[in-house]
Amino acid sequence: MDKGGAMATEYKVVFTGRLLDGFDRDDVVSNLTAKTNLDQQRAEKLIDGDKKVVLKKGLDREAAEKFSELFQIAGMEIRLVSQDPQPQPKQFMQSPQQDSAAEHSSTSKKYSSADSAASTTAASPESGENPYAAPRAKLEIPREKLGGWLDEPRKVSAFRGIHWIKSAAAMFVNQPWKWLAMSMVAMVIIVPLNLIPILGAFLNAMLSMVLAGGLMLAARHQDQGNSIRVKYLFEGFRHNRNQLLLVGLYYLGFFVVFGLVMALFMGAGIFTFMGGGLENAEAINTMVQENMAMFFVGMLVIMALAIPVMMAVWFATPLVALSDQTAWAAYKLSFRGCLKNWLAFLVYGLGFFILAFVLVLAIGAISGLLAFFFSNGNSFIFAFFPMIISLFMWIPLAIIGGITVFTSFKDIYYQPA
Repeated sequence: MDKGGAMATEYKVVFTGRLLDGFDRDDVVSNLTAKTNLDQQRAEKLIDGDKKVVLKKGLDREAAEKFSELFQIAGMEIRLVSQDPQPQPKQFMQSPQQDSAAEHSSTSKKYSSADSAASTTAASPESGENPYAAPRAKLEIPREKLGGWLDEPRKVSAFRGIHWIKSAAAMFVNQPWKWLAMSMVAMVIIVPLNLIPILGAFLNAMLSMVLAGGLMLAARHQDQGNSIRVKYLFEGFRHNRNQLLLVGLYYLGFFVVFGLVMALFMGAGIFTFMGGGLENAEAINTMVQENMAMFFVGMLVIMALAIPVMMAVWFATPLVALSDQTAWAAYKLSFRGCLKNWLAFLVYGLGFFILAFVLVLAIGAISGLLAFFFSNGNSFIFAFFPMIISLFMWIPLAIIGGITVFTSFKDIYYQPA
């Protein structure tokens, strides 16, 4: 009741039965299970009904907006509907601390829906709880405290870099064949593009980011305890596709800048260098020898530019695919996240270097054993064994490296509930 004695307008929070643009069913189910107290079955039941559902009623405008925000972030279309002012029950005049028992006993009544039969049947009579309710007593807590992607990166300890590798390895080992299958399909799509002059580089840069977005969505789905499927590789075409394409376009633009920088130091000879091929080998060799000093200065400049570019690119794809940032904002946020956690990335790099070194030693040892035991006339049969073994060892390591983009991203940009 306001100061003039009139009853304050109350609102009910209504799910329209539709999903927001850019969100698919699996995205919304994953978001609901991560951000609310719904399990996967109840989340699916809520959004599959295709009917209006009253999620909560009897709220003032501010509380209704805060309550609805959680579901809108998850990807659900929400409407606030005003109700006729009604006298508030006595227990609502008390503080939550004084009347927590009353809140539990009246929960199912507050969440019942006159607009849809689905909302009345979805509640659990035995528990007296509405399954569609967000966690209680969190309406006044800032958004990031609800559990979700942060708008700014946080700083983590240096040795979290090792944790990123261990977590990524655990994710790969948990579902190895599906990660291998997705990676092989991606290679089948991307590798042939490199054979197309000029246009191939453009398509490669664009499609790689969209497919990488799908891999990030797959990693998030697995991280939430679900089984992934190869189709997740293509989820980037359905979720934030245009922004992922822009990530690729900006990435290609960086290489154009690198080419211009090299042209400043090497002149027209850069085009010979970029053309490559055996027929240009002699011309390239002559060009480098004649411009040795300028060539190395140019390479040093490129390396100096490449480091901030790598920092900007590292988190760009998951920022767009998972936290719905725009492409340019994602590049800036990624740079800040890497800069703030450079020590963790240093430890991460050292950890991966050690893994690669151990892998090289293992491949060398296996190759030596094969050469020792099969050094007779039939050794040709085993000539390709070292190469095959290398592939079976390097490919999983490369996939784990890709998954570390997600594990590091979650560590720096995610706030648990």
